[in-house]
Amino acid sequence: MNPLQEAFDHFSAGRVDAAIQSYRAILASDPNNGEANHVLGAILFQLGDNEGAREHLTRAAGAPDAPPEAHNNLGAVLNALGDNAAAIAAYERALAMRPDYPDALNNAGVAY
Repeated sequence: MNPLQEAFDHFSAGRVDAAIQSYRAILASDPNNGEANHVLGAILFQLGDNEGAREHLTRAAGAPDAPPEAHNNLGAVLNALGDNAAAIAAYERALAMRPDYPDALNNAGVAY
């Protein structure tokens, strides 16, 4: 099975610790894997680890194939950490990619 799919399956089934372990194993061999960094960052943010989330979401947003969700999620973490200007910049990157992205529109509006 594809390691990313296996990690996602753990997460989808509520096995959060197994998902985190799987994503960390992927990143041990491929530290710039955008998808693994994105999902791990989102999980860590949900668990309240904002610093860990920022680290992984920053890597995810820097990937050449980063989806707008990575930028939006990075913005949410930056906002939670009190860096409003950087959060707005992340939301704007998400909106540049998908101008009708409702979550990014809402988050940017709140941040402004």
